[in-house]
Amino acid sequence: MTSLFDIQTCVLGAFRDGSHIVYAIQVCAGPHETRVHRRYSAFAQLKKIALRLLTTGPCCHQRSCHLDSVLRSVFDEIDLDSFRVINTEKLVQHRIAKLHFFLQRMHDALLKCPGRPRRLSEAHGCKVTKLIKSFLDIARPSTWEGEDSHRLA
Repeated sequence: MTSLFDIQTCVLGAFRDGSHIVYAIQVCAGPHETRVHRRYSAFAQLKKIALRLLTTGPCCHQRSCHLDSVLRSVFDEIDLDSFRVINTEKLVQHRIAKLHFFLQRMHDALLKCPGRPRRLSEAHGCKVTKLIKSFLDIARPSTWEGEDSHRLA
């Protein structure tokens, strides 16, 4: 299974899907690469659920989350305005930059995570780790066989 600590992400762009804008995210883990598509509201939902798991627990094997000190500030500090707006080109470009910055901050925070919390989070089935993996669609091995994931969160 792919470790969350070994992945890299990049927001490639956005496209219209009916009345919604969907953001394309490239996910790389070693030689494997895939693309997932998520609506902006899915990022806001990820933040909400992750903060709830980090603050209220239990997360890691009936304990508080081992990654709390690493990830809480990443999720706390990102401002994901989720109110309904007209998706102008300027707004979409702003959101692409914001989402890319958020994913990069999360990646950097995980890389700086000391070895012990890393090992414990993976050994104890960290719910936050599972949530992020699910969001990035790296929980399912079939996505690493070259197929694109078109599921929307």
